[in-house]
Parts: sequence; structure tokens; C-alpha cells
Amino acid sequence: MYDTIKIWIHTNEDISRYLENPHERIDMVTGEISFYGKINNLRIRQTSQRISLEGSLAVFYFHQNYDTLTLSSTESAINEVCDLLHLSIKEAPVVRIDFGTNILLNRPLLNYFDCLGELPRFKKSEMCDRETISYKNSQLELIFYNKIKELKKNKISISDHLIGKNLLRYEIRLTKNLSKQLHRPKIIVSDLYNINFFSTMIDYWEKRYLSIHKILQLNRTGKLSFVDMTSFRDSLALIGLLSLENTCTVEQELQNQMVGKSTKFKIRKYVKEIRDSADSENIEQAITELDEKVRQTAEIYRIQNEI
Repeated sequence: MYDTIKIWIHTNEDISRYLENPHERIDMVTGEISFYGKINNLRIRQTSQRISLEGSLAVFYFHQNYDTLTLSSTESAINEVCDLLHLSIKEAPVVRIDFGTNILLNRPLLNYFDCLGELPRFKKSEMCDRETISYKNSQLELIFYNKIKELKKNKISISDHLIGKNLLRYEIRLTKNLSKQLHRPKIIVSDLYNINFFSTMIDYWEKRYLSIHKILQLNRTGKLSFVDMTSFRDSLALIGLLSLENTCTVEQELQNQMVGKSTKFKIRKYVKEIRDSADSENIEQAITELDEKVRQTAEIYRIQNEI
């Protein structure tokens, strides 16, 4: 379930000859020389005192991050990095961990995103036409997004069985104070394939999702909702739709307009999404399904890794 990691390797051993496209940069203020390069997708920077390594461990190992790293494949990936660098990194401190996986759902992802409310002490943001939701503070981010769209954007081939499916990516990104967040004295690379630490990460991933406030209430009152921006936007759109349909339907209006097929399809889809957002049964089913899928996914990875 690991994706991007960042580690610091405290050594002055020169590894530049093992890097792809090695080059140096000079700090114009301090005069310090740093070497930059890569091993596959992993970015390397070496100074006189330490090496930083950052990138997706899943992409390094699988050449894409659709497949999910298990305990054993995580250890294999780490060993491969050690071999390529001709250097042991297993005692190196870990200063960033992205941890997540893909979840196959029954409905369009916006149905679930409409149910995700606020999270105390986090700033909620919606991006990419509401196809991505992020909760972020100074040391942790929770992110939900459409994995199929990301694969298409990056021109990565999609398996036939996933075409047209609703594939949610949910991950947590620990970027600061990892030891404090996970209640451990320190975190080193070898912890990543330690069964107890992996269990801690699964629990944290699941717990953080479950702490998000879920929007279950129905808004048919004709009043604006100010719970959060999602509720406000949805209530505003619903009021407009209900007001219009007092005189005619959107479908009737579409028939009277010179509108292309593609635009008609998008309008009908949007109207359906508005109606669905006001359907209490649909909302309850969506959030129940997502809650269950997150719990089931956590349990599946515990069983697969014999936790």
C-alpha cells in the first residue's frame, strides 16, 4: 500500500556513478555542491553529509502505481534499491510516507464525494471538477480521486476489466512528524516491511477515513445549505433545478435548443447528479457502501499480510 516515500541516508559515500543522468549544482550562497540524478523514477540528491531519496516505491517496483505493494513486495523493492545504489538504506530515517490503494465502487464517484463532509483541523479542498477531494493540514493529507482518469491523463494503459468502472484512489500522505503521528520513537526504512508497522499504517489509513464527517441529511427545503462548500453548491444547484421544473423540465428545454449530442449528454448527466445528491436513499446507500469497502479493504490487506 506504500506509494511515495522520502528517506535521508546519512553517508558521505559517493554514489553518483550509479545514478541515471547525474549532474551537479552549486549553491550560489554557500558554495555547496550537490549531485542530482535518478534510479528509475526515484529522485536522488547527494550533499556532503547525506543523500535524499524520494519517489513512488510502487512505480519503481511495478512501473505503475495501480498495483499495490504488500509486505513482501515492499521488502523486495527496498532490496532492489539497495542493489542499484550499492548501499544499504535499511537504517535510513523515513521522512515521508504515502499510503493507499484503489477501491472499486458501484456508483459514479461524485455520489460518494457528495457525502464527504468536513474533518476537524483539516482544510478541505475540491479540485478537477470535484473529481478530487483533499483534506490537508501541516503534516498530513487525505486525498480521494478518480484513478481511471489519472491513468488516462498519464497515458497508462487500462486493463479491460476496469474500463468504464468507478475506481477510487484513497491515500494518506504523511509529510511531517511521522514518529509523533504514529506514536513511535523513530521510523526507518526496514520498518516499511515490518508486520507490526504495516498493521499500524493500515489502522491509521482506516481510522482517518472514518473520522471524516459524512453528509447524510437531505435538502429538499428550498433553502441554501451552509454546512460546507459542497453542500452550498449542491443546494444552490438543486434550488435552481426545482425552480425551473415548476414551469418546464430541463429535457423539454434541451429539445428546444440547438445543442450538440455531447453537450446534451453532459447536461443530462449533471442534472442526474443534482437529483441524486438530494436522494436520501441514494446518499445513505453510497456512504454505507464506501464505509464498508474501506473496512473490507483494510481487512483484506491484514489477511493477505497475515496480520
